[in-house]
Amino acid sequence: MRWVRLLALVGASLVVLVLLGAPTPPLFAGLLGALVVALTTTEPPTLHVAWFRLAQSIIGVSVAAQIDPEVLPAVGVDIVPITVSILVTIAVSVGIGQLLRRHHVSAVTATFSTVAGGASGMVALAEDYGADARIVLVNQYLRVLFILLTLPIVVTVVFTASSADVDGANGPGLWAGGLADYAFVALALALGNAGGRLLRLPAPALLGRWRPGWP
Repeated sequence: MRWVRLLALVGASLVVLVLLGAPTPPLFAGLLGALVVALTTTEPPTLHVAWFRLAQSIIGVSVAAQIDPEVLPAVGVDIVPITVSILVTIAVSVGIGQLLRRHHVSAVTATFSTVAGGASGMVALAEDYGADARIVLVNQYLRVLFILLTLPIVVTVVFTASSADVDGANGPGLWAGGLADYAFVALALALGNAGGRLLRLPAPALLGRWRPGWP
């Protein structure tokens, strides 16, 4: 019954968010549904480790599949400022995260909680490194929610952009994807997990990803 309740809440949240035109409705529907269950029961549903690894793997595939090899040469032209900005972002994020240690949070949890970007990846990696995934999740998605609420205002006021400037850039629909896409995901899951374990990668389910056309 706990799973039935969770699925019902997630389904209802998904419908509402889709009707409202909210960004990434499946992500936030799952977050909202699980949050309600976690706050209203002392025994939330427990996810088997195999399902957790599968979720990690799907996150890894979805991240890797968005990287376009044709863009990499353009990145190489500006590799110095890109590298500097990445290193500065990591340093600032980790530095701010260490403030959490004043509230009896471990160093690894504090680090994963505030690293900017890749919220779902940070949460997936956190538990494998001994961090408290609950704290990491709350901090990461509070950041994501704040960015989602404020970024449209920033780009409109500061950069005078409008929704017309990104028309058609919202990606595929909620249920998009053909047989070839699902076959690719299945192949990437199988090869990625096998390769990740063979190479003894940390969090092999997430990091052991492979994409056709890559060396």
